[in-house]
This record gives sequence, C-alpha cells and structure tokens, in this order.
Amino acid sequence: MLASQHNSTEAVVRHDWTRQEVEALYAMPFNDLLFKAQVV
Repeated sequence: MLASQHNSTEAVVRHDWTRQEVEALYAMPFNDLLFKAQVV
C-alpha cells in the first residue's frame, strides 16, 4: 500500500483536548493506556 493512500477506517486526529482529558491520560496506569491505544 502506498503511503499516499488512506484507509477509510483511519482515525481523525483530535486537536481540541481539554485540560481535564489530558490530565486523565497522564494519570492513567500505563497498561490501561496501552489497552486504550490498541482498541482505537
């Protein structure tokens, strides 16, 4: 697959994070964070 081709299931990158959402990510246990990243 060429890098210029996009998968239709590609996630949209967010740029509107709230301070509380970012703080919750930093406070999350690392294993939970890895799991959330895998199910995207």
